[in-house]
Amino acid sequence: MSIETNNKRLVIAFGKGKLFNETLNNFRFTPNNEFKEFVSDNIPIYNDTGNNLTCVTARHSDLSWMLKKKYINVAVGSSIWFFNENNSTLKKAYTLKTKPYYLALIAKKGIQIQNITRVVTKFESIARKYFDDIGLDVDVIPMNGCHEIALSLEFADAIIDVVETGRTIRKLGLQQLDVLYNLNHEVWLRNDNEFENNLNSMEHLLLPS
Repeated sequence: MSIETNNKRLVIAFGKGKLFNETLNNFRFTPNNEFKEFVSDNIPIYNDTGNNLTCVTARHSDLSWMLKKKYINVAVGSSIWFFNENNSTLKKAYTLKTKPYYLALIAKKGIQIQNITRVVTKFESIARKYFDDIGLDVDVIPMNGCHEIALSLEFADAIIDVVETGRTIRKLGLQQLDVLYNLNHEVWLRNDNEFENNLNSMEHLLLPS
């Protein structure tokens, strides 16, 4: 049974990790000791009684299915996971203000796109569509993290990964071959008969951009 069924509060899940604090800065919450612990990532749940809502943290990759299953009312996280899901049952409500970042195709220097036969990524659907669109038959190898070692150990010709500063690419002497998507942190809701109610409940929480 979903949280929503048992609790009339709005339940918002935030993607944890990079840009978590920057994402929270887009919202108006009731500050207290519990909120400070939540912001510091010491606890995974925060009850804001002033705004009648509950906030939780989750992996970005879990946000879409939690939203579809109605365990949460609102998902806040990186657009890349919603691109990868490509599901019409969910709908973007807002784009948040964070530092820019993007999804890139990366390889060792000297490698050309047309010579790629194996790529490592955690974004399989996006990778397959990208190479299908440019007419390349590429083996997509799923891997959850540390993609750069696939290039060092030579079990892939390229990787598709999220880039913020590009510092790691430069340090390892790699090259960026293409940008697949410019990314944002976004607010997503279910595209159903509860969409408008959940949207209205969100509006007073968001700070002016």
